[in-house]
Order: sequence, then structure tokens, then C-alpha cells
Amino acid sequence: MKELVKNKRVIYPVVILFIVTIIIVLRLSINKAEEDLWNYLNDTTWIDDSTFAGDTYVFYEDNEGLRRCIHQVHGSGVDIIEREYVEIEVINPDKLKINDELYEHKNDEFKSGDNVIRKFSDEPIVYNRIGRLDMSIVKSSEFEVDNIDKSYD
Repeated sequence: MKELVKNKRVIYPVVILFIVTIIIVLRLSINKAEEDLWNYLNDTTWIDDSTFAGDTYVFYEDNEGLRRCIHQVHGSGVDIIEREYVEIEVINPDKLKINDELYEHKNDEFKSGDNVIRKFSDEPIVYNRIGRLDMSIVKSSEFEVDNIDKSYD
């Protein structure tokens, strides 16, 4: 009986250590998978072409290392009619939240209900009303996301 009690004293800490190790390994692998999704999105442009002139989502990291996503509404006769930052969160390797809307990633598309966002470019493309902006400006603190008329010349 004494030996059984002695074995339990050894077994319990080993089992607890084993469980903690598994939890840590699982969490690290989930973080890596989430990082992989961000690396896939970073410095790319995605399009939702279900609207009149289309909407684009531009994913990038600014000069301070913040993950950003700019939503641009394209217009007729002008490059954009509206531009704003949207909140993004990588939920897991296959799910992305954009402004509280959950998108599932499959076959180079993100789907949420009837909304589908497809990859448009392997580079970030941000516009003002009359043309494309230099990303070094967009990534800087000088950039004003809501001022679509500013040219940064």
C-alpha cells in the first residue's frame, strides 16, 4: 500500500506536467498558424466586386509594426470615393474577422454569407481620389486615411 501511495506522488506531477506541455505546444502551433495567415495577407490587396465599382481591402503593417487594413470604396470616374481603416483579427488559420464580420478562408477567397473577397494583387494598392499612393507614405504617420483628396506631393 505504501508503494502505491508513493507511486501516486510521482505520477500526479508527471501527468500534470504532461498536460501543461500539451497545452503549451497546441497554443504555440495555433499562434504559428495565425501568423501564417497574417503573413499571407500582409502587403496584399483583396477585392469585393459585388458592388458597383468594387471595394478593396489592403492589408499591411505600418512603420510602427501595427497591422492595418484599409477598406476602399471605388467610384465611377475617380479611383475611390471613400477610404477607412477597418478592424481586423485573425481568429484561426482559416478565419478572419473584419469589422465584426467573420470570414472563412477557402481557395484564395474569404467568404461571409454572400460576401466574397478575392485576392486582387500581391501588393498593397492604396488610392486617393485621383491616383495610386506611394506605400511608404501610407505606412507613415503622415498618412490621413479619411482625407481622400490629399496628394502627399
